[in-house]
Amino acid sequence: MLGLPLWARVGGIVQIAIHNPSYLKLIDWSTFSLSVVSMACLMNAKRLKQVPYFRFLNDFKELCLLIFSAIFCEWYNSVATEEEKIEVVGHVPAGLPSLTSPMTMPSDFHLVKELLPGAVLVAFVVFLSSFAGAKKFAMMDGYQIRAFNELMALGFANLIGSFAGSVPTQVGLSRMGIAHGSGVKSQLGANVFVGVIVAVVVKLFSSYLYNVPMCVLAAVIVNGASHLTEFDHAKHLLTFFQNSRYNWKSRMEIVIWLVGFLVTLVFGAFPGMFTAVATSLIIILYQVVSPDIVELGYKTDTVDSTRPRKWIACAREGVEGVLMEDGILIFRLEGPLFYANVEHLQEFLEEQELHQAEGDGSHYTGIILSAGSIPFIDTTAIQALETMIQTYNKRNILFFIANTFGQTGRLVSDCLEVHMQKGLCEGLKTKMRKCASVDDFVGLIRENSAIPNGSCHPFTSLRRASFVQSHSVKNLAAILEESEI
Repeated sequence: MLGLPLWARVGGIVQIAIHNPSYLKLIDWSTFSLSVVSMACLMNAKRLKQVPYFRFLNDFKELCLLIFSAIFCEWYNSVATEEEKIEVVGHVPAGLPSLTSPMTMPSDFHLVKELLPGAVLVAFVVFLSSFAGAKKFAMMDGYQIRAFNELMALGFANLIGSFAGSVPTQVGLSRMGIAHGSGVKSQLGANVFVGVIVAVVVKLFSSYLYNVPMCVLAAVIVNGASHLTEFDHAKHLLTFFQNSRYNWKSRMEIVIWLVGFLVTLVFGAFPGMFTAVATSLIIILYQVVSPDIVELGYKTDTVDSTRPRKWIACAREGVEGVLMEDGILIFRLEGPLFYANVEHLQEFLEEQELHQAEGDGSHYTGIILSAGSIPFIDTTAIQALETMIQTYNKRNILFFIANTFGQTGRLVSDCLEVHMQKGLCEGLKTKMRKCASVDDFVGLIRENSAIPNGSCHPFTSLRRASFVQSHSVKNLAAILEESEI
């Protein structure tokens, strides 16, 4: 679009502006002017919709622009000097390529082995970029695509194309953008019909492409791909990032967008896509390894309600009027619980107990883990929870897991329910099986604490028996001493 010499175009406009800004002095002003006029026509063509007789110009604005610019360049290049001429497409071979076998000699099999690693990388890049583009436009137009179908379509297209010496086939984001801007709403129109039209044009009308200016083709591509940057979506992500109600790990999508945008702008589409995916995976991995653990409380306006209380995070900003149960720690782990983050849970409980002791000097009588946000638990976490429950039982602290479901609920019921019952009185063990919500377990802890002296607690009874036995021995020794005297 700038009319720079071929040797000065390496790396694109960003690389030129950063490393070789002196190349900008070589701009061909006739080419640049035609590019500006073409962009202005494409961007303002939508205004023609309001004029009934020129509405078709908006629907076929790219085709009309190519025709008018080709006529202009045929005249301009005939009167301009060699240095002032605008670069055009030039001669395009007519007809379709013939089908030949890609391997004709025995040495070709050795070449296949050498090219196989690179071919795998090319296939990965082609599929990743193609599926990303197809998925984007499918979401915009409201239809579904399947990754396996896309993989098979690309595979067969490249397999058949290899017999014609074609380049690797993939979904071009710019071509898809142009097709979508022209009103195409399906893969059939964006791929099959376009392929048929291109074949017909190359077969019958290739001579008419000679005077089409390259800068106008570039302007069509830039205009068609301009909406792919999705700055409106970036504004939405920025608004989400500025909302303090969410934790910082949940607001990092704007960082993924910025990384993908900047890397794509400087290094190209595939490095940008790869970097964005890698950044997203790193953030997801950190969220899984270090999930949020929040203490829960209930709203004051639901205290006297007959409905179940709504338990919400106490530490979130913008939340007011939240009360917590006295002597009971209720918390929620927001994510899976497995070997990589079970220590994070243990550290949280230790910090909460220390904070409780430093505050009013009291200790917890019960701990309730709300598992409604835990999609799965592995065996390592089950073993750790079993040890924690046994340890808390020895300290007269009840530990329960509420709001379980699915596989998590089955594991808790089969592996941990027996250990959770050991801290209860005999009359309450059966009742625990009917408890499911946080409110159910809060009531269970209150009932167990209301029993005088905690006489039903096995560990308390054991310590009391040891205490009585030791004092009985001391009293007996004192009686014997008096009798001897």
